[in-house]
Amino acid sequence: MLTPNALLFGALCAFAGSAGCTPVTGCLGPRCSGVSGAQATAGELTDGGTHAREQQADASLDAGAKRERDAGTLDQPGQRAAGGSSTARGGASGGRSAQAGRAGAQAGAAGEGGSGTSDAAIADAADANDGQAGATQQEPVVTGTRIQMQPWPVAVASWSAGRIDIFVVGIDRQMHHKIMSASSFWPSKTGWEQLGGELKTPAAVVSWGEARLDIVAVAADSQMLHKAWIGSSWYPSNTEWASLGGTFAGPPSIASWGANRLDIVAAATNKHLLHKVWTGSAFWPSPTDWEDLEGSFTGTPGMASWASDRLDIVGVGADGQMEHKLWASSAWSPSGTTWWQLGGNFDSASTPAATSWGSGRLDLIAVAPNGQMQHKAWHDAAWMPSASEWESLGGSFTSPGAIVSDASDHLDLFACGPDGQLYHKAWRNSEWLPSTTDWEASGGEFATSPSAVVSGPDRIDVFGVNGAGHVIHRTLSGGLWLDVWEEL
Repeated sequence: MLTPNALLFGALCAFAGSAGCTPVTGCLGPRCSGVSGAQATAGELTDGGTHAREQQADASLDAGAKRERDAGTLDQPGQRAAGGSSTARGGASGGRSAQAGRAGAQAGAAGEGGSGTSDAAIADAADANDGQAGATQQEPVVTGTRIQMQPWPVAVASWSAGRIDIFVVGIDRQMHHKIMSASSFWPSKTGWEQLGGELKTPAAVVSWGEARLDIVAVAADSQMLHKAWIGSSWYPSNTEWASLGGTFAGPPSIASWGANRLDIVAAATNKHLLHKVWTGSAFWPSPTDWEDLEGSFTGTPGMASWASDRLDIVGVGADGQMEHKLWASSAWSPSGTTWWQLGGNFDSASTPAATSWGSGRLDLIAVAPNGQMQHKAWHDAAWMPSASEWESLGGSFTSPGAIVSDASDHLDLFACGPDGQLYHKAWRNSEWLPSTTDWEASGGEFATSPSAVVSGPDRIDVFGVNGAGHVIHRTLSGGLWLDVWEEL
């Protein structure tokens, strides 16, 4: 299963769109995917040197989490998880090549049929690109107390059932990370691992397989930054980031359609949408260059993939209409520089969300200027309700929504209202619940848009940042909310 999204804008309200909740993009979608390539050296792709890391983790793990980790049920940085699928989870998904010459460069790099390049190749390519030897493995820098975070969306990804990695930018502009496994946390329920950086946007994250994470965000100098977790350590290091170049005005979206494949998009300062691919052996068109898909965008794009070699990108154009471009059969449609119009009336800075529950199915949501949620679906080779019309799902929302799918014919939508509460709507057995225009009030106190991730069979975890700057979390299991909102 694959899915969509990524995340948002520069200083504080620059992302938001309104008071109350701030805009979002992130990991939303069937399984959620969304990420970017990695750097490392082949010799560093082992689990060596993790003992000290685990010892430090022990010091800050609560007793229950420590017992779970020691029993092998809580994956820790420095531990390679055994087995597992390579399904991309956590953000968006997709990829492509472009034009004949480009298609040749990308052929065989999508990671299909086991043909993808190994992490060692990624490491070697990264080292060749920036002329650096692999980074030395470091012990994690962790805090034992809650950190005040920016009122920006949280980036979340899941690479296996019950395992969630949480990323959020603090008021110190650094990236902070926490692992959740069942009800246990690392480094602790209130503690966070510091991953460095000087960031001006929220992050986007994706996983293309077991023990693999890729994170991207825009730096203070407007360049795109990238960091990857490769089996047992961070690259280029715990606190360093690799520059992917570019000059960006808004947050990135990231996706993966399979092992060793990443697609990254973001709006540049000239409002064109720029695109970069990790092919399995190198970044295309280069480590610091980007493909120009043109258009005129100020918001964060939505992205989803329903199969290998298929990617759909949507964004709100300067005229307020939704615009769409897709990659299929090694070519862009309608072309590399033009976009289809899908109608609608949206604020130009709106952030759409996209997901897919299977081949030939795409669902899009976005909030209209009147605060109502709008929905459109591609199904049976046609747009519903039509190519230019949208279905109104009611509500009154002050931020973008999140959409995920955990099974065929299943959708779950989340958005926050002017009262700061989370609202939820589900699609089951070909009907909306509680109704087409009604929503379930689900509590919470949100200062950001919600982020959601499918973390297991019939389980969805929702995250946000509250008014105190703390990350909040709640689980939806089997259609029922568990416990109450908890602060992390």
